[in-house]
Amino acid sequence: MLDKTRLEQDIESREILRTPKGVRLFIALLLIVIGTVGAYSYKLKQDIRKKDAEIAKIKDDFKKETNKFLTKIKKYENQSMDLKSDLSRSN
Repeated sequence: MLDKTRLEQDIESREILRTPKGVRLFIALLLIVIGTVGAYSYKLKQDIRKKDAEIAKIKDDFKKETNKFLTKIKKYENQSMDLKSDLSRSN
């Protein structure tokens, strides 16, 4: 019984390695799904990066506008103080 011919050993090894078509199909579909999910997640990451860049630009623009607005407020406050002092001197 221990004396198996080369053909018998070859047949046994092929039977062990042989997988049903359904399993191969399942593996192929699984790989396709994994690839699709990977591509979709990559696209989502790119979209998130774009949105983050847009948000950063909006924040930067907002800070610039705020600084301009504060500068104008200070300028008008100084003008107001100057006018008040001029009015008080004239009275």
